[in-house]
Amino acid sequence: MEAKQLPAEENLWTVARVAKFLDLSTCWVYRAAERDELPVLRIGAALRFDPAEIRAWLKGRRPAHAQVIPFKPEG
Repeated sequence: MEAKQLPAEENLWTVARVAKFLDLSTCWVYRAAERDELPVLRIGAALRFDPAEIRAWLKGRRPAHAQVIPFKPEG
């Protein structure tokens, strides 16, 4: 199986970063990931998220006329 390459400036996101991006609680992110409602990568006990997959998931959930504002993570 070939490893997926992410752009150097965009590493995998943590639960906290996904929660901030979605403006939801970390508890919601954990529950959604456990219910397979969010695209998640399980690395041992850790949950990590591909930013492109989270954006695609969000885009698929919004009405066609809605706009997604780009997220620029802090430092």
